[in-house]
Amino acid sequence: MKRILFLAMVALAALLALTAPSATKADPIEGTGFIWGPNGNWMEMREPLNHGAVFKAIAMAVDGNTISQRLLGGPHMVIGVEDASPGTVVMGGSDVFAPDQARELLAEDRVSDLTLTIAGDPAVPPTMQIAEAIASDLRTNIGANVTVVEQSKGHADYIVRKATQPPPPADLPFEYTCTPNTFRPNLWVPVECVFRITNNGSSAVEGVYLFIAAFEGDVVPMTFSMSRTVNGKPVSLDDVPAQYGETVEPGQTLEVREVVLFRFDGEGEGKAEWMVSAGRRTIAAGTFPYSASADALEPSQDLSVMRKTMENADGKLWYRTTIANEGSKTVSELRLTEHYSEDVHFGGPLPRASSEQPDVGMAIWDLPALGKQALAPGESVSVDTWYSGHVDSGCVWVQSGVMVEATVNGANERYAEAGHPWRGPRLVPVSSYEDHDLQRSRAADRHLTGRRATNV
Repeated sequence: MKRILFLAMVALAALLALTAPSATKADPIEGTGFIWGPNGNWMEMREPLNHGAVFKAIAMAVDGNTISQRLLGGPHMVIGVEDASPGTVVMGGSDVFAPDQARELLAEDRVSDLTLTIAGDPAVPPTMQIAEAIASDLRTNIGANVTVVEQSKGHADYIVRKATQPPPPADLPFEYTCTPNTFRPNLWVPVECVFRITNNGSSAVEGVYLFIAAFEGDVVPMTFSMSRTVNGKPVSLDDVPAQYGETVEPGQTLEVREVVLFRFDGEGEGKAEWMVSAGRRTIAAGTFPYSASADALEPSQDLSVMRKTMENADGKLWYRTTIANEGSKTVSELRLTEHYSEDVHFGGPLPRASSEQPDVGMAIWDLPALGKQALAPGESVSVDTWYSGHVDSGCVWVQSGVMVEATVNGANERYAEAGHPWRGPRLVPVSSYEDHDLQRSRAADRHLTGRRATNV
């Protein structure tokens, strides 16, 4: 299965995930099968179980898929997660099996005498059998001293339980939508995601955020985030996807809107995971399903948007965006938005934008700024923009996208196009294969490290 991390794309140091086998993916957030993992936050466990290398080594030393086949008669029903404690909302999991790399991790961390306990519940078959099988793998593959105990007889380091989710708290109702969720291949399509959470309680809730994690399925979209607002205010798009450390007072509602460009190279189905947290609590998790099909509803053809690299020399990029009216009606309302990665220098555009927001990497043109009061059938307008990397940075990543919002025949329509990504101080082109591979590697590392909303 393929995976990417939603939204931001940055250069990443070579981590373990770059060489790890491709991980298969199950759905513990949907209540299928069994999950196993630390009985609480692994970063707060005793030494050395709170080491990232040890956490990953334990996860990679267990052949969950073979255990699932042998004990449950099917694949992907024994899934490792970062926190399996009872009552904890689970967001995704992994059954990566790489015992050689697990041993290397422990050796690099100088851990040679690993001891832990793992618990099953005799009242919930077959958790005890799964716990025994996990313990056997840990003994065989990394030489761990593992004791299997019953959950009713005290605290254990690790735990096996049914993959069920607790209900969201009644005093924090929320809604999360992304539309559209069906796409035609080979077209950039704007997707608007809206998240709202209301505090119906009597005290403030701090640190509320939405975290959108890895995609998985038959097809993986290329993505580019265009804009993000929190309660109507534009905010920066950095490399931590959709994280908002907001405080919501009693009676208040937090609303986050994000517009993301999607493009699929083939047909198939898939989904992305999302998680809502409040402070240190994960209060809910779910999936955003999507599909790509040649039979999907065809986007409007009234306008065409083309984005072309005109020149790339001496570390500078020159893009040209052209909007053409290919319909039969005059367009009198039009807005062109260009968003760019914020670690680059955005040169003077021609024509000049009607407004620029460099703090969020955005420039906007209306029709008068484009030299038109209206765009008649057959007419077109173009915008030239320049980018350059910072000379003191060897890890510049230039990616930009445009979205056109127009009123055509009384209907509001959106069109989109993303520029080809470039990187480095001299802005070398990034191939589609490398682009996908980098994003898949980042997603794999997310599931191997067990970190939540971190800079991955």
